[in-house]
Amino acid sequence: MSKIFSIKELSKEITKLKKNGNKTALLHGVFDILHVGHINYFEEIKKFSDKIIVSVTSDKFVNKGPGRPMFNINERLKILSKIDLIDFIVISNSETAEKVIKDIRPNFYVKGKDYKIKKNDITKNIYKEIKAIKSVGGKFITTQTPMHSSTKIINEETNFLSEKLKDYLKNVAKENLKKKYLQLVKQKINKKILVIGEPIIDVYNYVQIQGKSSKNNILSSKHISTSEFGGGSILVTNILKEFISKIDFLTFSNNHNETYVKKFLNDKKIKLKKIKDRKCKYIIKKRFIDKYSKNRLYQINYNDDFLLTNKSGSKISNFLEKNSKFYDFIIIFDFGHNLITNDVVKTLKKLNKKTFINCQSNSSNFGFNLINKYSKANTISMDEQEFRLSVQDKNSPIKQLIKKNKKFIRKFKNFIITMGKYGSYHVSKNSSLYCPTVYSSFEDTTGSGDVFFSIYIALKISNKFSDEEICLISHIAAGLHANKVGNDKIFDLRSLYKSLELVLK
Repeated sequence: MSKIFSIKELSKEITKLKKNGNKTALLHGVFDILHVGHINYFEEIKKFSDKIIVSVTSDKFVNKGPGRPMFNINERLKILSKIDLIDFIVISNSETAEKVIKDIRPNFYVKGKDYKIKKNDITKNIYKEIKAIKSVGGKFITTQTPMHSSTKIINEETNFLSEKLKDYLKNVAKENLKKKYLQLVKQKINKKILVIGEPIIDVYNYVQIQGKSSKNNILSSKHISTSEFGGGSILVTNILKEFISKIDFLTFSNNHNETYVKKFLNDKKIKLKKIKDRKCKYIIKKRFIDKYSKNRLYQINYNDDFLLTNKSGSKISNFLEKNSKFYDFIIIFDFGHNLITNDVVKTLKKLNKKTFINCQSNSSNFGFNLINKYSKANTISMDEQEFRLSVQDKNSPIKQLIKKNKKFIRKFKNFIITMGKYGSYHVSKNSSLYCPTVYSSFEDTTGSGDVFFSIYIALKISNKFSDEEICLISHIAAGLHANKVGNDKIFDLRSLYKSLELVLK
């Protein structure tokens, strides 16, 4: 008889068992790799419970970083079902066991020894689960059995961490970094920042390819579903709000796109500062994606490179001149759609404010929106291709290129060049730091550069982390983002910590 039940089926079984005086214990986890620690764990639970129920996190909700789970849900279920100590198995379609607890109402909810000090759970999910077990009349128990870390085993026994990354981590004080990060989680950075940039709406159209049209020489596909996400400066602002207490977002607006912008801002405390212009249009990027392979088939951009009238460009400069004194930092995300005019650039230079700038080329303005337009900033970030365009050098090795263009680079206090799976360079006045990437396989890289720089900004502003630590965490965040499709779910500080912990084990 199969041990695998639906929640509805299991709920009925548990009710019968409890009526007959049987004690039931629920365990919850990923169970990616089973080891002797798990067997010892199950044996200890059998001493106080008649039946063991295992709730297994489905693939979608495994929150342990890219590359996890190593084994899919069907494989993990099959392995668990072969263990005699386990009586029932159920799939959990959630990050926590909260719903499973409430639905099946076990006598005990059991976690390992490391959950005895509840505050050590960075996700804070344990508090939700304890509340849930108490609400159904059950008891929360932690075992005494020492557990081996599956994550540590995976890191040590696989090639998850590259040799370059292992070498890099030798210069990182792991426990100290985790402590500093935990401090950051507890309290947001008490600074006020202004983000300026174009709002972008990313539309993902999922289709099923049906083949060549019978009447025309074109590919035919069936529409399955559509998802919309806030991209560009909306994505950036949402990420920064996870770290920083006060954020104003300055962008262009008409009545229509204002509704869209507000829809995708994740926090009501983000103050929208509007440059009204009835002629401006918000930017839409529509991507057509094969539902099953996740391959991108085509992209259509709806944008106008002359979004604002000259009058509106002056309004931004006027806003900065009047209000810059109220902000600790100014963040510019320049996507090349003419929001950041030459007048705005001149104003920024004149104000002499601490400024972080990401100036991007993309398919609609490739080679026409270069960092060269800026001559001063606290920090500049761009990818390798944008850097090569800026210095007009297509072929030189990147290290040589950095050395050759020191005069240009040193206009800025910090100069960052991102290189996707090849890592990044961070160049400052006295040093050049290479940081290898953490994750080398990606599902969707859209917005990953924005994520990298957003995390970099937040950690830099906190003034608690070294450049080595900042670049490492920024790469982890970018990898997390690139291993899911779209911007539908912005990771928070706690989920980022889980991935940081994985890398540092």
